[in-house]
Amino acid sequence: MKMQPATRLHLALATLLVCLGGCGGDQNPANVDEPDAGTTTPGVVNVLCSPVSCEDDTALCGDVDDGCGGTLDCGPCANCEVDDDCPALPCRDLVGCEDSVCTYAAVQCEGLACGCPPGTSCSTEDLRRCGFDACGASRCDPSPTRDALGHTSFANMCVPPPPVNEPCGTCDLGYLSCGDGAARSCVDPAIPTVDRNAAACPKVTDGARGTSNTFVYLDSEAAPENTDGGDMEGSEPPSGPIPDGSPDNPFTDYASALSAAGSRNASIIVIAGSGVLNPIDAQGDMLPLQVFNDISLLGGFDADFAPDPSQRPRIIGVVNDVADEPSFVAVVVKNLTLPTALEHIAIETSDVPDGALDDPTFEDPDYGRHPNNYGVWLTDSTGGLSLLDVTIEMGAAGVVDSPIDGWSAAVFCTSGASVVSLDPATTQHITVPTIAGPPGAIVGKVVNCRQEER
Repeated sequence: MKMQPATRLHLALATLLVCLGGCGGDQNPANVDEPDAGTTTPGVVNVLCSPVSCEDDTALCGDVDDGCGGTLDCGPCANCEVDDDCPALPCRDLVGCEDSVCTYAAVQCEGLACGCPPGTSCSTEDLRRCGFDACGASRCDPSPTRDALGHTSFANMCVPPPPVNEPCGTCDLGYLSCGDGAARSCVDPAIPTVDRNAAACPKVTDGARGTSNTFVYLDSEAAPENTDGGDMEGSEPPSGPIPDGSPDNPFTDYASALSAAGSRNASIIVIAGSGVLNPIDAQGDMLPLQVFNDISLLGGFDADFAPDPSQRPRIIGVVNDVADEPSFVAVVVKNLTLPTALEHIAIETSDVPDGALDDPTFEDPDYGRHPNNYGVWLTDSTGGLSLLDVTIEMGAAGVVDSPIDGWSAAVFCTSGASVVSLDPATTQHITVPTIAGPPGAIVGKVVNCRQEER
Protein backbone atom coordinates (compact mmCIF):
# COMPACT_ATOMS: atom_id res chain seq x y z
CA MET A 1 0.00 0.00 0.00
CA LYS A 2 1.24 3.47 -0.83
CA MET A 3 1.70 6.11 1.87
CA GLN A 4 -0.91 8.80 2.33
CA PRO A 5 0.11 12.30 1.20
CA ALA A 6 0.53 13.53 4.79
CA THR A 7 2.78 10.58 5.64
CA ARG A 8 4.82 11.15 2.49
CA LEU A 9 5.16 14.84 3.38
CA HIS A 10 6.40 14.21 6.92
CA LEU A 11 8.86 11.53 5.79
CA ALA A 12 10.24 13.79 3.08
CA LEU A 13 10.59 16.73 5.46
CA ALA A 14 12.41 14.58 7.97
CA THR A 15 14.80 13.41 5.29
CA LEU A 16 15.29 16.99 4.16
CA LEU A 17 16.14 18.21 7.67
CA VAL A 18 18.66 15.42 8.12
CA CYS A 19 20.33 16.40 4.88
CA LEU A 20 20.41 20.04 5.93
CA GLY A 21 22.37 18.90 8.97
CA GLY A 22 24.83 17.15 6.65
CA CYS A 23 24.15 14.01 4.66
CA GLY A 24 27.02 11.59 4.30
CA GLY A 25 28.49 10.65 0.94
CA ASP A 26 28.59 12.49 -2.35
CA GLN A 27 25.27 14.18 -2.94
CA ASN A 28 26.03 14.64 -6.65
CA PRO A 29 28.28 11.75 -7.68
CA ALA A 30 27.86 12.38 -11.41
CA ASN A 31 28.86 16.04 -11.00
CA VAL A 32 26.08 17.16 -13.30
CA ASP A 33 23.45 19.87 -13.22
CA GLU A 34 25.40 22.03 -10.80
CA PRO A 35 23.28 25.19 -10.65
CA ASP A 36 24.31 28.71 -9.97
CA ALA A 37 23.03 30.89 -7.10
CA GLY A 38 19.28 31.26 -7.28
CA THR A 39 18.67 27.57 -8.00
CA THR A 40 19.15 24.54 -5.80
CA THR A 41 21.52 21.63 -5.73
CA PRO A 42 20.39 18.19 -4.53
CA GLY A 43 19.89 18.14 -0.79
CA VAL A 44 20.09 21.91 -0.35
CA VAL A 45 17.06 24.16 0.06
CA ASN A 46 17.01 27.42 -1.87
CA VAL A 47 14.76 30.19 -0.58
CA LEU A 48 16.09 32.94 -2.88
CA CYS A 49 13.32 32.43 -5.42
CA SER A 50 10.18 33.39 -3.52
CA PRO A 51 7.46 32.34 -2.91
CA VAL A 52 7.95 28.70 -3.97
CA SER A 53 10.68 26.53 -2.48
CA CYS A 54 11.37 22.85 -2.11
CA GLU A 55 10.22 23.07 1.53
CA ASP A 56 6.61 23.94 0.83
CA ASP A 57 5.99 22.41 -2.59
CA THR A 58 4.07 19.16 -2.31
CA ALA A 59 6.29 17.50 -4.94
CA LEU A 60 9.36 17.74 -2.70
CA CYS A 61 11.50 16.14 -5.41
CA GLY A 62 12.45 16.47 -9.01
CA ASP A 63 12.14 19.70 -10.99
CA VAL A 64 9.69 22.27 -9.59
CA ASP A 65 8.53 25.59 -10.99
CA ASP A 66 10.12 28.19 -8.73
CA GLY A 67 7.43 30.79 -9.33
CA CYS A 68 9.82 33.30 -10.91
CA GLY A 69 10.45 31.85 -14.33
CA GLY A 70 12.94 29.14 -13.44
CA THR A 71 13.10 25.60 -12.14
CA LEU A 72 14.13 24.24 -8.74
CA ASP A 73 16.00 20.96 -8.57
CA CYS A 74 14.72 19.60 -5.27
CA GLY A 75 17.00 16.61 -5.29
CA PRO A 76 16.14 12.92 -5.09
CA CYS A 77 12.67 11.91 -4.03
CA ALA A 78 12.64 10.33 -0.58
CA ASN A 79 9.16 8.80 -0.78
CA CYS A 80 8.73 5.91 -3.16
CA GLU A 81 7.63 2.32 -2.94
CA VAL A 82 7.98 1.37 -6.60
CA ASP A 83 9.72 2.87 -9.61
CA ASP A 84 6.47 4.42 -10.84
CA ASP A 85 6.47 6.73 -7.83
CA CYS A 86 9.56 8.50 -9.14
CA PRO A 87 9.13 11.53 -11.40
CA ALA A 88 11.02 11.86 -14.66
CA LEU A 89 13.97 14.23 -14.69
CA PRO A 90 15.71 15.93 -17.61
CA CYS A 91 18.79 14.05 -18.79
CA ARG A 92 18.64 11.71 -15.79
CA ASP A 93 17.99 7.97 -16.05
CA LEU A 94 15.96 6.43 -13.24
CA VAL A 95 18.01 3.73 -11.58
CA GLY A 96 15.09 2.66 -9.42
CA CYS A 97 13.30 3.02 -6.10
CA GLU A 98 15.88 1.80 -3.61
CA ASP A 99 15.25 1.91 0.15
CA SER A 100 12.28 4.21 -0.48
CA VAL A 101 14.50 6.70 -2.33
CA CYS A 102 14.36 7.45 -6.06
CA THR A 103 17.84 7.03 -7.42
CA TYR A 104 18.99 8.62 -10.68
CA ALA A 105 22.11 8.60 -12.83
CA ALA A 106 23.18 11.09 -15.47
CA VAL A 107 22.28 10.14 -19.02
CA GLN A 108 25.41 9.12 -20.93
CA CYS A 109 26.09 9.81 -24.59
CA GLU A 110 29.08 8.08 -26.15
CA GLY A 111 30.13 7.01 -22.67
CA LEU A 112 30.17 10.57 -21.29
CA ALA A 113 27.88 11.82 -18.53
CA CYS A 114 25.63 14.69 -19.60
CA GLY A 115 24.58 17.66 -17.52
CA CYS A 116 24.77 21.40 -17.01
CA PRO A 117 28.32 22.76 -16.80
CA PRO A 118 29.46 23.42 -13.23
CA GLY A 119 28.43 26.84 -12.02
CA THR A 120 25.48 27.14 -14.40
CA SER A 121 21.83 26.15 -14.41
CA CYS A 122 19.63 24.61 -17.07
CA SER A 123 15.90 24.75 -17.73
CA THR A 124 13.96 21.56 -18.38
CA GLU A 125 14.21 22.27 -22.13
CA ASP A 126 17.93 23.08 -22.35
CA LEU A 127 20.32 20.64 -23.98
CA ARG A 128 22.99 19.29 -21.63
CA ARG A 129 26.52 18.86 -22.87
CA CYS A 130 28.26 15.53 -22.35
CA GLY A 131 31.77 15.45 -20.95
CA PHE A 132 34.00 18.47 -20.57
CA ASP A 133 34.16 19.61 -24.21
CA ALA A 134 31.75 22.52 -24.44
CA CYS A 135 31.58 22.45 -28.23
CA GLY A 136 32.65 19.17 -29.73
CA ALA A 137 30.78 16.61 -27.65
CA SER A 138 27.29 15.19 -28.03
CA ARG A 139 24.32 16.65 -26.20
CA CYS A 140 21.43 15.23 -24.21
CA ASP A 141 18.13 16.68 -25.40
CA PRO A 142 15.45 16.41 -22.66
CA SER A 143 12.55 17.05 -25.09
CA PRO A 144 9.92 17.34 -22.34
CA THR A 145 6.28 16.49 -23.03
CA ARG A 146 3.25 16.87 -20.78
CA ASP A 147 0.24 14.57 -20.84
CA ALA A 148 -3.41 15.42 -20.19
CA LEU A 149 -3.00 14.88 -16.44
CA GLY A 150 -0.09 17.31 -16.27
CA HIS A 151 2.62 14.66 -15.88
CA THR A 152 5.91 15.55 -17.54
CA SER A 153 8.09 13.01 -19.25
CA PHE A 154 11.47 13.42 -20.94
CA ALA A 155 12.81 11.75 -24.07
CA ASN A 156 16.43 12.34 -22.95
CA MET A 157 17.84 11.70 -26.41
CA CYS A 158 21.49 11.84 -27.39
CA VAL A 159 21.98 14.29 -30.26
CA PRO A 160 25.11 15.07 -32.30
CA PRO A 161 27.29 18.04 -31.37
CA PRO A 162 26.29 21.33 -32.94
CA PRO A 163 28.00 22.15 -36.24
CA VAL A 164 31.16 24.20 -36.12
CA ASN A 165 31.39 27.30 -38.36
CA GLU A 166 27.61 27.61 -38.48
CA PRO A 167 26.72 31.07 -39.87
CA CYS A 168 25.72 33.78 -37.43
CA GLY A 169 26.14 37.50 -36.85
CA THR A 170 25.98 40.29 -39.42
CA CYS A 171 24.20 39.02 -42.52
CA ASP A 172 25.42 35.49 -41.67
CA LEU A 173 29.03 36.55 -42.28
CA GLY A 174 30.10 35.44 -38.81
CA TYR A 175 30.47 31.87 -37.62
CA LEU A 176 29.91 29.96 -34.41
CA SER A 177 33.19 28.74 -33.00
CA CYS A 178 34.25 26.50 -30.16
CA GLY A 179 37.08 28.89 -29.40
CA ASP A 180 39.23 27.69 -26.51
CA GLY A 181 36.76 25.04 -25.32
CA ALA A 182 34.27 27.41 -23.78
CA ALA A 183 30.67 27.63 -24.93
CA ARG A 184 30.24 28.45 -28.61
CA SER A 185 30.38 32.11 -29.50
CA CYS A 186 29.75 34.05 -32.69
CA VAL A 187 32.90 35.28 -34.42
CA ASP A 188 31.59 38.26 -36.37
CA PRO A 189 33.69 40.18 -38.90
CA ALA A 190 35.87 42.68 -37.05
CA ILE A 191 36.01 45.27 -39.83
CA PRO A 192 35.46 48.55 -37.99
CA THR A 193 33.45 50.27 -40.71
CA VAL A 194 30.56 47.78 -40.59
CA ASP A 195 27.39 49.27 -39.10
CA ARG A 196 25.84 46.03 -37.90
CA ASN A 197 22.46 47.63 -37.35
CA ALA A 198 22.28 49.27 -40.77
CA ALA A 199 23.98 46.63 -42.95
CA ALA A 200 21.96 45.79 -46.06
CA CYS A 201 21.93 42.01 -46.29
CA PRO A 202 21.30 40.31 -49.67
CA LYS A 203 17.57 39.86 -50.16
CA VAL A 204 16.33 36.38 -51.01
CA THR A 205 13.80 36.20 -53.86
CA ASP A 206 12.46 32.84 -55.05
CA GLY A 207 15.31 31.15 -53.23
CA ALA A 208 18.05 33.25 -54.89
CA ARG A 209 20.22 35.69 -52.97
CA GLY A 210 20.33 39.11 -54.61
CA THR A 211 22.74 42.03 -54.51
CA SER A 212 23.46 44.24 -51.51
CA ASN A 213 24.35 47.90 -51.09
CA THR A 214 26.71 47.04 -48.23
CA PHE A 215 28.49 43.93 -49.53
CA VAL A 216 29.83 42.90 -52.94
CA TYR A 217 30.66 39.20 -53.39
CA LEU A 218 33.71 37.86 -55.24
CA ASP A 219 34.75 34.25 -55.90
CA SER A 220 38.54 34.24 -55.93
CA GLU A 221 38.79 30.72 -57.37
CA ALA A 222 36.48 31.16 -60.36
CA ALA A 223 38.23 31.76 -63.68
CA PRO A 224 38.14 35.42 -64.77
CA GLU A 225 35.82 36.22 -67.69
CA ASN A 226 38.71 37.92 -69.49
CA THR A 227 42.31 38.96 -68.92
CA ASP A 228 41.89 42.68 -68.37
CA GLY A 229 40.22 42.61 -64.96
CA GLY A 230 36.59 42.86 -65.99
CA ASP A 231 36.47 45.17 -69.03
CA MET A 232 34.16 43.32 -71.44
CA GLU A 233 34.83 45.59 -74.42
CA GLY A 234 36.26 43.63 -77.31
CA SER A 235 35.71 40.30 -75.56
CA GLU A 236 33.31 37.52 -76.29
CA PRO A 237 30.25 37.64 -74.02
CA PRO A 238 30.55 35.07 -71.23
CA SER A 239 28.23 32.10 -71.18
CA GLY A 240 25.58 32.02 -68.48
CA PRO A 241 24.40 34.96 -66.39
CA ILE A 242 26.66 37.97 -66.18
CA PRO A 243 28.05 38.27 -62.63
CA ASP A 244 26.29 40.90 -60.55
CA GLY A 245 28.22 40.60 -57.26
CA SER A 246 25.52 38.72 -55.38
CA PRO A 247 26.32 35.59 -53.32
CA ASP A 248 24.66 33.36 -55.94
CA ASN A 249 26.24 35.17 -58.92
CA PRO A 250 29.51 36.64 -57.65
CA PHE A 251 32.12 38.53 -59.57
CA THR A 252 35.17 36.56 -60.61
CA ASP A 253 37.77 39.32 -60.68
CA TYR A 254 38.80 42.03 -58.27
CA ALA A 255 38.45 44.94 -60.72
CA SER A 256 34.77 44.20 -61.38
CA ALA A 257 34.03 43.79 -57.68
CA LEU A 258 35.84 47.05 -56.93
CA SER A 259 33.91 48.92 -59.62
CA ALA A 260 30.58 47.63 -58.31
CA ALA A 261 31.49 48.53 -54.74
CA GLY A 262 32.24 52.08 -55.83
CA SER A 263 29.02 52.50 -57.81
CA ARG A 264 26.84 51.02 -55.04
CA ASN A 265 28.66 52.78 -52.21
CA ALA A 266 29.32 49.33 -50.73
CA SER A 267 31.94 49.16 -48.01
CA ILE A 268 33.02 45.50 -48.07
CA ILE A 269 34.04 43.00 -50.74
CA VAL A 270 33.29 39.51 -49.40
CA ILE A 271 35.64 36.94 -50.93
CA ALA A 272 35.19 33.18 -51.30
CA GLY A 273 37.98 30.65 -51.67
CA SER A 274 41.76 30.86 -51.47
CA GLY A 275 42.52 32.00 -55.00
CA VAL A 276 44.83 34.83 -56.06
CA LEU A 277 43.20 38.28 -56.05
CA ASN A 278 45.80 40.25 -58.03
CA PRO A 279 44.29 41.97 -61.07
CA ILE A 280 45.57 41.30 -64.59
CA ASP A 281 46.27 44.10 -67.06
CA ALA A 282 45.45 44.14 -70.76
CA GLN A 283 48.82 42.60 -71.60
CA GLY A 284 48.14 39.67 -69.29
CA ASP A 285 50.61 40.84 -66.62
CA MET A 286 49.75 40.51 -62.95
CA LEU A 287 49.57 43.74 -60.96
CA PRO A 288 49.75 44.55 -57.28
CA LEU A 289 46.35 44.82 -55.64
CA GLN A 290 45.38 48.37 -54.77
CA VAL A 291 43.16 49.05 -51.75
CA PHE A 292 40.80 51.99 -52.06
CA ASN A 293 39.26 54.31 -49.53
CA ASP A 294 36.51 52.75 -47.35
CA ILE A 295 36.31 49.52 -49.39
CA SER A 296 37.46 46.71 -47.12
CA LEU A 297 38.25 43.10 -48.10
CA LEU A 298 36.86 40.19 -46.10
CA GLY A 299 37.92 36.58 -46.71
CA GLY A 300 37.10 33.29 -45.01
CA PHE A 301 34.22 31.80 -47.02
CA ASP A 302 33.58 28.73 -49.18
CA ALA A 303 32.18 28.81 -52.71
CA ASP A 304 28.63 29.23 -51.37
CA PHE A 305 29.79 32.08 -49.12
CA ALA A 306 29.25 30.04 -46.01
CA PRO A 307 31.84 30.95 -43.35
CA ASP A 308 34.96 28.78 -43.65
CA PRO A 309 38.04 30.00 -41.76
CA SER A 310 40.20 27.51 -43.66
CA GLN A 311 39.74 29.64 -46.80
CA ARG A 312 42.06 32.64 -47.11
CA PRO A 313 42.29 34.65 -50.38
CA ARG A 314 45.85 35.35 -51.50
CA ILE A 315 47.59 38.50 -52.69
CA ILE A 316 51.06 37.88 -54.08
CA GLY A 317 54.02 40.18 -54.68
CA VAL A 318 54.92 41.17 -58.23
CA VAL A 319 57.47 43.48 -59.83
CA ASN A 320 56.20 47.04 -59.85
CA ASP A 321 57.57 50.58 -59.98
CA VAL A 322 55.71 51.73 -56.89
CA ALA A 323 57.39 54.80 -55.35
CA ASP A 324 59.40 55.06 -58.59
CA GLU A 325 61.87 52.47 -57.46
CA PRO A 326 62.26 48.79 -58.32
CA SER A 327 60.20 46.70 -55.91
CA PHE A 328 58.36 43.52 -55.33
CA VAL A 329 55.03 44.56 -53.82
CA ALA A 330 51.72 42.78 -53.13
CA VAL A 331 49.35 45.47 -51.81
CA VAL A 332 49.40 49.18 -52.64
CA VAL A 333 47.49 51.64 -50.43
CA LYS A 334 47.22 55.32 -51.32
CA ASN A 335 45.34 58.28 -49.87
CA LEU A 336 43.14 56.54 -47.31
CA THR A 337 41.12 59.17 -45.46
CA LEU A 338 38.60 56.73 -43.94
CA PRO A 339 39.20 53.54 -41.94
CA THR A 340 39.66 50.57 -44.27
CA ALA A 341 40.55 46.97 -43.48
CA LEU A 342 41.83 43.67 -44.78
CA GLU A 343 40.48 40.72 -42.82
CA HIS A 344 41.35 37.02 -43.14
CA ILE A 345 43.62 37.58 -46.15
CA ALA A 346 47.01 36.01 -47.00
CA ILE A 347 49.79 38.23 -48.38
CA GLU A 348 52.82 36.51 -49.89
CA THR A 349 55.98 37.68 -51.60
CA SER A 350 58.79 35.47 -52.85
CA ASP A 351 62.51 36.22 -52.72
CA VAL A 352 63.67 38.75 -55.28
CA PRO A 353 65.51 36.56 -57.81
CA ASP A 354 68.89 37.56 -59.16
CA GLY A 355 68.55 39.66 -62.28
CA ALA A 356 64.78 39.94 -62.00
CA LEU A 357 64.92 43.71 -61.99
CA ASP A 358 67.44 44.36 -64.74
CA ASP A 359 64.90 46.49 -66.59
CA PRO A 360 66.55 49.93 -66.96
CA THR A 361 63.11 51.49 -66.52
CA PHE A 362 63.62 50.99 -62.81
CA GLU A 363 66.99 52.71 -62.76
CA ASP A 364 67.33 55.19 -59.90
CA PRO A 365 69.74 57.98 -60.97
CA ASP A 366 71.02 58.40 -57.43
CA TYR A 367 71.10 54.86 -56.07
CA GLY A 368 71.07 52.52 -59.04
CA ARG A 369 68.82 49.50 -58.75
CA HIS A 370 68.08 48.18 -55.27
CA PRO A 371 64.97 45.96 -55.41
CA ASN A 372 62.86 46.20 -52.27
CA ASN A 373 60.28 43.65 -51.17
CA TYR A 374 57.06 44.98 -49.65
CA GLY A 375 54.00 43.10 -48.48
CA VAL A 376 51.87 46.24 -47.99
CA TRP A 377 53.07 49.65 -49.21
CA LEU A 378 51.25 52.77 -47.95
CA THR A 379 51.46 56.44 -48.69
CA ASP A 380 49.39 59.43 -47.50
CA SER A 381 46.93 57.22 -45.63
CA THR A 382 45.98 59.03 -42.45
CA GLY A 383 42.56 57.35 -42.33
CA GLY A 384 44.15 54.12 -41.19
CA LEU A 385 44.51 50.62 -42.59
CA SER A 386 43.51 47.77 -40.25
CA LEU A 387 45.04 44.33 -40.78
CA LEU A 388 42.81 41.80 -39.04
CA ASP A 389 43.76 38.12 -38.92
CA VAL A 390 46.05 38.66 -41.92
CA THR A 391 49.03 36.42 -42.63
CA ILE A 392 52.09 37.99 -44.27
CA GLU A 393 54.96 35.85 -45.55
CA MET A 394 57.83 37.94 -46.83
CA GLY A 395 60.61 36.96 -49.16
CA ALA A 396 64.07 38.52 -49.24
CA ALA A 397 64.96 41.77 -50.96
CA GLY A 398 67.87 41.94 -53.33
CA VAL A 399 70.40 44.10 -55.14
CA VAL A 400 71.36 44.40 -58.79
CA ASP A 401 74.13 46.95 -59.13
CA SER A 402 73.57 49.38 -56.29
CA PRO A 403 75.56 50.24 -53.18
CA ILE A 404 72.25 50.37 -51.27
CA ASP A 405 70.69 47.07 -50.35
CA GLY A 406 66.96 46.45 -50.72
CA TRP A 407 64.46 46.49 -47.89
CA SER A 408 62.15 43.63 -46.94
CA ALA A 409 59.18 45.00 -44.99
CA ALA A 410 55.84 43.36 -44.31
CA VAL A 411 54.24 46.82 -44.00
CA PHE A 412 56.06 49.91 -45.24
CA CYS A 413 54.91 53.53 -45.07
CA THR A 414 56.52 56.32 -47.04
CA SER A 415 56.16 58.58 -43.98
CA GLY A 416 55.09 58.34 -40.38
CA ALA A 417 51.78 60.05 -41.20
CA SER A 418 50.25 56.85 -42.56
CA VAL A 419 48.35 54.92 -39.89
CA VAL A 420 48.35 51.12 -39.60
CA SER A 421 46.74 48.95 -36.93
CA LEU A 422 47.38 45.24 -36.51
CA ASP A 423 45.41 42.86 -34.33
CA PRO A 424 47.31 40.21 -32.30
CA ALA A 425 46.51 37.47 -34.84
CA THR A 426 48.20 39.46 -37.60
CA THR A 427 51.19 40.40 -35.45
CA GLN A 428 51.76 36.72 -34.69
CA HIS A 429 51.54 35.69 -38.33
CA ILE A 430 54.07 37.97 -40.00
CA THR A 431 57.12 36.11 -41.29
CA VAL A 432 60.13 38.05 -42.53
CA PRO A 433 63.37 36.53 -43.86
CA THR A 434 66.26 36.05 -41.49
CA ILE A 435 68.59 37.49 -44.13
CA ALA A 436 67.12 39.93 -46.64
CA GLY A 437 69.28 39.67 -49.69
CA PRO A 438 72.90 40.79 -49.36
CA PRO A 439 74.60 41.90 -46.16
CA GLY A 440 73.27 45.20 -44.86
CA ALA A 441 69.73 44.80 -46.18
CA ILE A 442 66.98 46.11 -43.89
CA VAL A 443 64.32 43.75 -42.55
CA GLY A 444 61.20 44.80 -40.66
CA LYS A 445 57.62 43.90 -39.89
CA VAL A 446 56.19 47.44 -39.77
CA VAL A 447 58.53 50.16 -41.02
CA ASN A 448 58.11 53.94 -40.89
CA CYS A 449 54.37 53.82 -40.03
CA ARG A 450 52.34 55.34 -37.20
CA GLN A 451 51.20 52.09 -35.69
CA GLU A 452 48.06 51.73 -33.58
CA GLU A 453 47.09 48.59 -31.69
CA ARG A 454 43.69 46.97 -31.84
